[in-house]
Amino acid sequence: MLTRLTAAMICLVLGMSAMASSNANRGMTVSLFSEVKGRITLHGEPIEGALVTREYTFTWSDKKRTETTYTDKEGRFSFDEATGTMILGRFLPHEPVIPQAIVAHHQGKDYEVWMNSKRNYDSMGEMYSLADYREVNNPVINAFREGYILLECELASKESNTDDSGLIPQSFNFYSAVYSLCDMQFPYQQAVDRAGLAVKARSEALIAQIDAYLSENSDALSGLNQEGLESYTGATFSRIDSVRFYGDPSLNDHSEHYTSKTVSVDLNAEVLMLLSLSNGSSLKARAWLSDARFVISPEYIRFEPHINAFVFNKFNIDPTESID
Repeated sequence: MLTRLTAAMICLVLGMSAMASSNANRGMTVSLFSEVKGRITLHGEPIEGALVTREYTFTWSDKKRTETTYTDKEGRFSFDEATGTMILGRFLPHEPVIPQAIVAHHQGKDYEVWMNSKRNYDSMGEMYSLADYREVNNPVINAFREGYILLECELASKESNTDDSGLIPQSFNFYSAVYSLCDMQFPYQQAVDRAGLAVKARSEALIAQIDAYLSENSDALSGLNQEGLESYTGATFSRIDSVRFYGDPSLNDHSEHYTSKTVSVDLNAEVLMLLSLSNGSSLKARAWLSDARFVISPEYIRFEPHINAFVFNKFNIDPTESID
């Protein structure tokens, strides 16, 4: 005879199963890969008959699934939403991790059009961060609102990419990205690209801001007061020798200010500077500017450093040493 607890559990599972019939991530059903619609072109021309493979792994049950389709005469392809069934996982705590890949095969070459690790069981959970961009009107975000992933993929972009893999990181926000050769039109990534161009085009103005800060703030060199840098004691800033910005800029509060032409970015840089010592001699020193904040607008650039923005490393302060 069934115990009351067992009977209650059966009723709960049956009820959850009934709810799962219409929605993913309800009841026992979870979304493993959202619906996908895409188009494959080469030099702007649609590719007909290209094999497209979608793979994903339901790590909870350790099952890898593979689905295939072919592009039509307009280069279009699609995959329905993929779901899985999970019972114990609804009650046992765990971190969802669902590796995903979509690969187009054309003339003996493989083109990775989507590489991602889904970290939830929600429909369209791959792109949940796009919900922050309510006022943006572009095909990818419009598709997101309608409930599918849109992939507009130009295969020639793999040949033009310097990375041999052809995979281009495209960021939803500061901490999440997908890898794809398709034009994803993510507002955050577009802003990062614009900020990168602005940093390159206005690097002299950025360097002038750094120079002015070092000249006007005696505590900017407080990082020299550490063991191993005794020979720099009492050093004062003379001038900047060179600045090398590296890495992509990261944006601050972009989802709240994405309609503004002014952008707040954090930059990393290697700064070589000339210091004057108390004995009248001078020498070069290397400092690292880590996540230094700049506000960049069409009219001005403002440097907003945090405390101890300039980091001096006793193992790598000598500019003649390798930085690799």
